[in-house]
Amino acid sequence: MTTKRKTDAQYAAEYIEGVIKQIGGGVITNPLLDDSDPDFPFIGFQVKKGTKTHNVWILRDPEGNGSGHLSIE
Repeated sequence: MTTKRKTDAQYAAEYIEGVIKQIGGGVITNPLLDDSDPDFPFIGFQVKKGTKTHNVWILRDPEGNGSGHLSIE
């Protein structure tokens, strides 16, 4: 049995669809700042969607090595 490997574009599409399901259509309500490490602060924003409020952090990658990836709490 052969398993097809997903392409980078397929992984990106799944990631974007996941983000849209969680916060798409919501309203950005507040900025966020985590400056617990003054040399490497993290920024983000809160999104209110229905009765839920999500904290969205802007990271470089899923491990949090900088900016470019959304981490949704």
